[in-house]
Amino acid sequence: MVDLYVHLWDAKTGEFNKVTKNNGVDSVTNPWINIIGCTTPTWIADNFPEYMIGGGFTSRCVFVYAEKKAKFVAYPFLEMLENNLDMKEEQRKLVEDLTQISKLTGAYRLTNNALKWGVEWYEAQWDNRPPDLDDARFGGYFARKQSHLHKLAMVLSAATTDKLIINKQTMEVANTMVTDLESDMVKVFSKIGKTQVSSHVDRLLDYLCKQGKTAYAEVYRYIHPYFPSSRDFEDVVAGLVNSGQVKVTVSGGKTCLEVVKCKK
Repeated sequence: MVDLYVHLWDAKTGEFNKVTKNNGVDSVTNPWINIIGCTTPTWIADNFPEYMIGGGFTSRCVFVYAEKKAKFVAYPFLEMLENNLDMKEEQRKLVEDLTQISKLTGAYRLTNNALKWGVEWYEAQWDNRPPDLDDARFGGYFARKQSHLHKLAMVLSAATTDKLIINKQTMEVANTMVTDLESDMVKVFSKIGKTQVSSHVDRLLDYLCKQGKTAYAEVYRYIHPYFPSSRDFEDVVAGLVNSGQVKVTVSGGKTCLEVVKCKK
């Protein structure tokens, strides 16, 4: 299925043919594949082998990830009342808008300013790559970022105008939206290829970041199910201290552990 998804996403030939055993050939003209799915970094780590990250499938996907809620909404209907939203009217407008969008046909055209901006962006992006997104895992994504940007620009244009034109402002907005996702891309794939011990170390660091300075005994009490041997735990702590990730302090007569710098 992975190879099929990649082939359909590229749609280089304009037609996809599937030869069946008894029913001839099934043909799909100009295939346009879309997948909207939900999962977690843990599930990805358990089901995605390392080679799939550096391969072609994930670079053709846009991963949206967040560790915290952007807004607390316990009961959506209260939000509607507070903002005086008439959902039936909103639904009618949405259907009307999507109906109008569905009538748009033909190719989108970039304005001269958008073309100039696109050329400058293409040349600059290779020199301003985030250091966390190394070539091994994210080189394919950056090679296809231009495609993601233009596809999103078409969506934004269709959502705001009936003209099949993409201007410079739309390109800039699309770039901002795509680029904003990159800071969390590392977290999506962070667990892939890690040993069980390294995953437990991450759990320990997360705990220390949330708790702040914590007594050594308290830390071990928390992590003990993952490191039953005190010697293993001591080795892990020593490694974190020697690598500069954790420091040992004394507070109130107790030995404490504290993360030097928590990841955002």
